[in-house]
Amino acid sequence: MWQVVDLGGAGHRLRERAEINDVAAVRSPDGRLYVLLERQGLVYGPWARDLVLDEVDEDHANVSVVVVGTVPRCARTGALDDAACIAIGEQAAENPGRVFSLDPPATEEERVLSELIVELLPIRRLSMTDSLPMVGADSLVLAELSAALTVRFGVSLNAMTLFEADNVRELAAAVFGGALNKRDDVAG
Repeated sequence: MWQVVDLGGAGHRLRERAEINDVAAVRSPDGRLYVLLERQGLVYGPWARDLVLDEVDEDHANVSVVVVGTVPRCARTGALDDAACIAIGEQAAENPGRVFSLDPPATEEERVLSELIVELLPIRRLSMTDSLPMVGADSLVLAELSAALTVRFGVSLNAMTLFEADNVRELAAAVFGGALNKRDDVAG
């Protein structure tokens, strides 16, 4: 059964941030925490996920952030509209493409590539389901990443190929083709 969750101090700290207007949370029957985040300005996706993960005391792999236009509240009382919050959580569970979760690297290739990307971008966490444009990779960063891949791994891909990957997991498969685990010259 879905239920609304009080984030306590974490919710208060998130609401105090200039980038966030309001926040609510629901827990799914399988225990996943969906944090509904009403943002202000241009904070979205991975940055919103980082703000939430910095505050909530949960296993980060079990938290998903859903950026919403408005956290649903009852017009008369201002209290959370539990049914509407739960409905948003249920929709998010059915459409994970609109949810920002932290999906850790599953292979050595993904780990190495994500560490390299984090070195080049001003982000702290990278999910394997993040796309490079979503995390702020512009043409200059993609050119730097392409050069770094060539220097470190002898892999030559142009910036457009990097840009076209749907997510980091797909990019790792394209870059390494499963070859990294077989290479003796790559330090872990």
